[in-house]
Amino acid sequence: MILTNEQLRSTISGAAEIREQDGKLVLYRYGKYVREHVYPEGDRFHGAMFHTSGILSRFVTDSETLSFQWVSTPAGGGHTFDVWADGVMYAHTGCGKGTDILLVKLPAGKKTVEIYFPHHSAGQIFDVTLDDGALFENAAPRKHKFLFIGDSITHGSTSAYASMTYAHQVARMLDAEVINQGIGGERFNPRAVDDQMDFYQPDLVSVAYGTNDWSGTTRGRLVGCCNGHFARLRDKYPNVPIVAILPLWRADMGRVTGVGSFEDMRTIIKEAAARFDVTVVDGMTLVPNVATFFADGYLHPNVLGFQFYAENLAPYFEKLLEK
Repeated sequence: MILTNEQLRSTISGAAEIREQDGKLVLYRYGKYVREHVYPEGDRFHGAMFHTSGILSRFVTDSETLSFQWVSTPAGGGHTFDVWADGVMYAHTGCGKGTDILLVKLPAGKKTVEIYFPHHSAGQIFDVTLDDGALFENAAPRKHKFLFIGDSITHGSTSAYASMTYAHQVARMLDAEVINQGIGGERFNPRAVDDQMDFYQPDLVSVAYGTNDWSGTTRGRLVGCCNGHFARLRDKYPNVPIVAILPLWRADMGRVTGVGSFEDMRTIIKEAAARFDVTVVDGMTLVPNVATFFADGYLHPNVLGFQFYAENLAPYFEKLLEK
């Protein structure tokens, strides 16, 4: 049994827009306005508009096999598909290839299957095939909706598994669907708040910038853009909890930049957060401040570092959602 595009579309979460092109679904985690006007063609972040970080297909089946054709553009490290069933990973495509067929042996009985799309490339799947006569139905809606905004760490940089970014891990812990709008290299940018994304009403918004601002801009720009970004988010989501995650440990945080010290940067973000009723979470407490928990030994967490990140962040979200 091959799923139709309509069936497959009904299983997708994490996409701001879904189009059909050449008989295949194209998934976007940003709306058209941001893709064309905030990060248009020629902008250094334009390629990230097509990455499928945070997107997954989720459905219920009793099929004992699953296969699909996958495409990852471009091919390379960090561009993987992961398949889970009832909270257990059963397949991981690995890195390097740009297209292939994945065949997965699933456990017997009725279960919830999740196909996680790659975080650093544009992922597509088609010819999604279950056993003939197998059950296929939509999974129950998630309890919460989260919007993750941030830089490369939110984007998922250096995670060897698409499903193990901290955003996906927190989502599984708290039964949430997510839209992940992290962009590697980005900083606080008020223009990036998508005023036209009215279809998605999150229960919580998470913002994790600052490390790129500190290392690559000035104090004046950080103050203006941080306050402007929080102001626009608060205007867009007046009654929604917004969380600002202060930057994680980094190996060179003892230096002084155009913003000032690492602590100066943290203070600027904390002061702006206080003005707009944004809850601050200290990133230094989320991941061990030890190089071996970072894939590059410097800045970006490895899989174990992301696990600490998610396990320590989830209780903050849970407490805010209870209010």
